[in-house]
Amino acid sequence: MSDSGIQDEIRALMGLRGFATIAVVSVHLLPTLILLHPAAKGLTLELSGLMICVELFYVMSGFLLTRNYLAMLSRPSWAGTRRFLVLRVARVWPLHVTMLAAILVYDRVIRALIGYGVEGDLGVRNVLANVFLVHEIAPNTVINLPSWSLSPEAGAYVAFPLLALVLLRLRSQWVRLGLLTVILVGGASVLWVRYQGMQMYEWSHTQAWLRMAVTFSSGCIIALVWRDLPDHVRTSRHWDRIALFAGVAAVAGCIGMNLGTTFHPTVPLYPLLVLLILAASCATGGFAKVVGGRFLHWFGKISYGIYLSHFLVLIASYALLARLQADQWGRPGRGLALLGVIVLLVVTGWLAHVLVEEPARKAIRRYAGPRPTPRPVRDTTDSLTA
Repeated sequence: MSDSGIQDEIRALMGLRGFATIAVVSVHLLPTLILLHPAAKGLTLELSGLMICVELFYVMSGFLLTRNYLAMLSRPSWAGTRRFLVLRVARVWPLHVTMLAAILVYDRVIRALIGYGVEGDLGVRNVLANVFLVHEIAPNTVINLPSWSLSPEAGAYVAFPLLALVLLRLRSQWVRLGLLTVILVGGASVLWVRYQGMQMYEWSHTQAWLRMAVTFSSGCIIALVWRDLPDHVRTSRHWDRIALFAGVAAVAGCIGMNLGTTFHPTVPLYPLLVLLILAASCATGGFAKVVGGRFLHWFGKISYGIYLSHFLVLIASYALLARLQADQWGRPGRGLALLGVIVLLVVTGWLAHVLVEEPARKAIRRYAGPRPTPRPVRDTTDSLTA
């Protein structure tokens, strides 16, 4: 999940990040919802497909990194690479480590109170693997569940300075679109085959890295396509309709593919995610105004705080509600309990953003120093109409 940082912010993308965070948290909220309203159990399989929003984060990350840093990394240098990596550390690491520490403290406290704590390997080796973002390399396992995605993304950050040199050689729009097609079709096909026989939420380190590689690289390529679109194409009013279609089709596909009793991976929907990011980046009409509006934009701003803190909030609130036998309460009481959990999720995410994420990022940015002067990279690129 990357910030726009250097260039002017695309508000629709920030809003999409907020929407995607709401979708992911909603899936993880289901156990609490089922505790309070058992009838919601039937939604588990249908809503599981919304976890594809993690891949939307990856597409967005590749798009924004290419948009913001390709020029800076166009001339290989230690200064530029060092600054890029420091800024990436500033983006993800401080809050990740803070929430990891909070979970370890919670585990100690809750074990002392009720005799059991957080599930998973909390040994020193695995904790250190989580600290240094290598928990998606076997045999390590993730501790703060949502942060599984940070390990592959950290790998993408390390690889991006080299990937940038490859991206700079993709000067034809047709070559870019052809390579994008190969990556999406080939990657989705490999993932589809690997997912066969797996149950919902069954985990594989290999799948995690493949999901990142396919969608992050697609985001990088689509950023090149976006950058070199002719002005009359990029400013077309049709992009709002395309973005709306891609978004609605992706959500409908996520839910529709898992109607019934059998889990189906949503990897065939990857092209819709890429189209959504491209269209949202060009949109200037109704879609951009709604998705980039004040509410979703604010959610996008604090989305990383919500994303990393929500697991701890949910396991703690679930333990409390179960101990209080909230499932035996009347409907108004159960409704208020669910509302209280949702408010707590948002408030905790906002506090994580304003107290940890932003101060740490600003401090590390000062350490990174001024941005090197980039070399122009657009002049030699062919357009689709050339």
